[in-house]
Amino acid sequence: MRWSKLKQRIEGNFAPEIADRVDVHLTRHRGSHDAEQHGRILVDGELWFDACVFKHSAKTLGVVERETGIASLGLLKEHPEVTDEVKNAGFLPGWQFPQLLFDFLNTPIADALVAKEPLTRILAVLDARVGTRTLAKLQDSWDFALPERRFLDLRTSSKF
Repeated sequence: MRWSKLKQRIEGNFAPEIADRVDVHLTRHRGSHDAEQHGRILVDGELWFDACVFKHSAKTLGVVERETGIASLGLLKEHPEVTDEVKNAGFLPGWQFPQLLFDFLNTPIADALVAKEPLTRILAVLDARVGTRTLAKLQDSWDFALPERRFLDLRTSSKF
């Protein structure tokens, strides 16, 4: 699926009260030394979620160094818990961003709300299929990480 159609389908699922406030962007710098993708979710023009391979690698390296005392990404195989910690902190490599958006479109909303990937849970919270009662239950019961908490607060504070 082309990016423009994927973006249109994702943003078309957003709840009406926030649809005009939230934008999904994907940038690819062809011709640069790495040509990496960079995914973003903006709310009112402000960056709220950033999928960037450099930020992801730096965070991962910092956690590995804290756990082992050695700054080496080669130690990730020995410490798989690092990947989950980095992911739950809201760091995602840019190359995973479009694939997770596509996967979200094919995931039932109930499964998306409890998905392993924070980006999938964020998209589920923004989705129009999630009603006010479900949002209230999530607000009371879930232990959200910071990126998800911001999107949940946005959705619960917005009135149509």
